[in-house]
Amino acid sequence: MQNVKIKKILSVIPLIINLIGIYIFSSQSGTVSGGMSNRMARKVATFLCDVRGKSLGALEYEDYVAKLNELIREAGHAGEHALLMLCFFLPISCILRFKGKPLPFFARLGLSFVCTFFCAVFDEFHQSFVYGRVSDPFDVLVDCVGALIMAAVITLVWAIKKMREADTMRRSVD
Repeated sequence: MQNVKIKKILSVIPLIINLIGIYIFSSQSGTVSGGMSNRMARKVATFLCDVRGKSLGALEYEDYVAKLNELIREAGHAGEHALLMLCFFLPISCILRFKGKPLPFFARLGLSFVCTFFCAVFDEFHQSFVYGRVSDPFDVLVDCVGALIMAAVITLVWAIKKMREADTMRRSVD
């Protein structure tokens, strides 16, 4: 019984850490946030140019960095909310019960997505109050795409687990 309580408590810790991380990133000014992604974009651009053996002119390089910067920012949004989706799914799977039984798989998955969506909306709302940041509904869409990708991964893992269980059951009957 004690192990079950510990498992439930531990399942919430990654969620709390992830939410704190998202809040910290969202609280950064536009200058700080933009500077971080711009530095990363410059490193990636330099690396890709070196790997491809291609030299770019100054304007072409800046345009390349700007495109990479946007890609990195959007990938960051999708990635952090994909992780958030997983972090919601784990405690929902461990803690929530209906009539003494775990919620059905797709109910847990749907509830995790809804929670992630509301966090994405709140994140953008919060950013509207931060100096140099703007609230962009497109970012909510990108966040939801990240969550849907994670939902697909979770569903794939679940389906593989179910197929293995069915295979094990079939082999034990044979």
